[in-house]
Amino acid sequence: MGADLRGDLLGAAAHLKSDWALWAAILVPPLAWASDLTISYALVKWACNHHTTISIEAVTGATFVVILAAGVAGWSADRDRGARTEDERATFMALLGALTTVLFLVLTIAMAIMKVALHNVCV
Repeated sequence: MGADLRGDLLGAAAHLKSDWALWAAILVPPLAWASDLTISYALVKWACNHHTTISIEAVTGATFVVILAAGVAGWSADRDRGARTEDERATFMALLGALTTVLFLVLTIAMAIMKVALHNVCV
């Protein structure tokens, strides 16, 4: 009985780690995108006064990296977990995280295109 219990406890840490990664893949992309939108809006006045948009572009670049990292972490957590057990919930969460990541990467790229196109609009 002790050997069975010990094996379950050893797998619990990896199971919790993958749960956090799966939740991060679902929740981090929309939060990062909303943060990018808010921070970029707050930086517009400063950027116009200093005639540079590098700060706004840096925030967008960082957002892209954060969203991509969350998606990769969620997808790899499902792959690690799938090697051990067949867990339908983890597979569903990984797929949802991947779709969320792709959606918010596309939105971030669309916003970046508009920021670059409108960089000389300061009045």
